[in-house]
Amino acid sequence: MRVHDTKRNGNHRLARALLAGILALSLHLAGARPESPVSFGIYTGQSLSMGDEFIEMIAGGHTFNSYTPNFVLGVYFQFNLSPHFGLQLNMNHQNCTNRWEFHYWDRHDRGRKSLGAFSISLNGVVTAIRTPMSRFYILGGAGFLAGSFENLGTLFQLTLGPGVNLRLKPGSPASFVLAATLNPLFYSYGKSRTPVYLKVQAGIEMELRERKQKKEEE
Repeated sequence: MRVHDTKRNGNHRLARALLAGILALSLHLAGARPESPVSFGIYTGQSLSMGDEFIEMIAGGHTFNSYTPNFVLGVYFQFNLSPHFGLQLNMNHQNCTNRWEFHYWDRHDRGRKSLGAFSISLNGVVTAIRTPMSRFYILGGAGFLAGSFENLGTLFQLTLGPGVNLRLKPGSPASFVLAATLNPLFYSYGKSRTPVYLKVQAGIEMELRERKQKKEEE
């Protein structure tokens, strides 16, 4: 228990250090005023485990307990500090399937159930290429995943991956968003390992400040 608590405290310290690094980078990259300081997005997609199981736990030699990711539904607010950098607060609901097996000399049991998890993360968004109709970016950050995972509690996770915004028409405040991120999770329990899952998502983003400015001009 003491080793488990030490590792969990270490993950929390790593999370705080990474979040502080993101904030420091945002202050360094902030410069010229962006066209739209605030954006709001909503997305859905699919999470895929990079391996046999999303989270695997083996307690002793008789119990196998695993979780696999399914669909995801989320929202985010992005604060654009410059034309090239922004901070994104991302929140989503992750659906998972729990499978378990129990084997002993006089009893055998197996089953599955659906459960939900909540994720929140703070990400830095760096724009690599921008055109009148598109924006290609790299997203990276850190946060936490909390769900009804047996004996695990809240998990620390990282996020890293590319994305693209495609405007619906030139000058439109709305855009179609595609992104794919790798998300390593950190925890320790029994013979468990650190899993990585791939999240593929699609959604709509609205530049809130630009819409207000258009109303004032009219």
